[in-house]
Amino acid sequence: MRAEENEPILPEDETIDDQPHVFSVTDEEGNESHFAFYDEVKWEGNTYWICLHIPEGEDPEPSSSSQSGPEEEMDLYIFQAEEEEEGYVTLYDVEDQEELRQVADHWESLVQQEETGE
Repeated sequence: MRAEENEPILPEDETIDDQPHVFSVTDEEGNESHFAFYDEVKWEGNTYWICLHIPEGEDPEPSSSSQSGPEEEMDLYIFQAEEEEEGYVTLYDVEDQEELRQVADHWESLVQQEETGE
């Protein structure tokens, strides 16, 4: 999948807390899906994007009032992200279930550490 963006992987100093970074991806069959960037994690030399899927028919530019609260379950996806020479970001599905589980576990541990201040 290729993110339809003309921007490189999000710079370290860019914040997305006020406005979600929304993008579209098109799969090999031409189906378009919308996602909001949620977090980025590095694991074993690779970069992964944690993204919130925006269901079809919903506004791809979610407002702060439509954001899921911590008590609501979010439909998160993990993509492997690679920056190309032209500054585009290519997102790949993580097909290996063990790799997906390990990245998810690593990300969850980072989130827990951040929440507890460790």
